[in-house]
Amino acid sequence: MADIEVPVLIVGGSLVGMSSAMLLGHYGVRSLVVEHHRGTAIHPRAAQITQRTMEIFRTVGVEQIVGALHAASVGLIAIPIEASALIIPAAPEPEVESLTPREMETLEMLAEGLSNKQIAARLHISEHTAKFHVNSILSKLGAGTRTEAVMRGLRSGLLKV
Repeated sequence: MADIEVPVLIVGGSLVGMSSAMLLGHYGVRSLVVEHHRGTAIHPRAAQITQRTMEIFRTVGVEQIVGALHAASVGLIAIPIEASALIIPAAPEPEVESLTPREMETLEMLAEGLSNKQIAARLHISEHTAKFHVNSILSKLGAGTRTEAVMRGLRSGLLKV
């Protein structure tokens, strides 16, 4: 086996190792990544992308590609902004009934993925009352599920990303 000389040796081809190699390469620093495992992981690792990792991807110019891959991993479709004009606009969301301040708090917690029990604890109310607020939100937004309520809240401007 031939000797290889590089300024930086990165042990581990995980997201951190590969991101480090990419950033070093961007700045002209040669590196070598060594990995114990022969193949790729059987489990997706997109959930491990952190804010710092995205900063690295932005620096090296691959942020949009990684974002599109991450979106695809959760069932979304990513398209270039230039192509968005070619898409037929969706039918406008129907007008939504206004939500009370407490329902708005509850909707924000739904967007965080909290359960009725967690919402109740955070708002210092009973689980039954939390369930009542959730059902009221579903009704007012014309949604069949909690996820649909959050999506309608986003589309109607009630929630900010």
